[in-house]
Amino acid sequence: MARRRSGERRRKSLGPRAWGLLLVVPIAAPALVIVVRPDRPRLCGIPLFYWLHLACCLLSVAVTTVVNHKIRKAR
Repeated sequence: MARRRSGERRRKSLGPRAWGLLLVVPIAAPALVIVVRPDRPRLCGIPLFYWLHLACCLLSVAVTTVVNHKIRKAR
């Protein structure tokens, strides 16, 4: 077994539970949408409220995909 040099540190990988905590982001993100008024401001004629909900959906998909990939890789 090779010895580590004095300056080297062993890199720890995050466990499945730590990656699972990232799933709190898609749950909490829609709560921030409440801060925006439902009618104004508008983007391309559509209220920003709807754009933010769409962004939350895309964020949820991205975070869930990353967490799923990392947990399967850890097994």
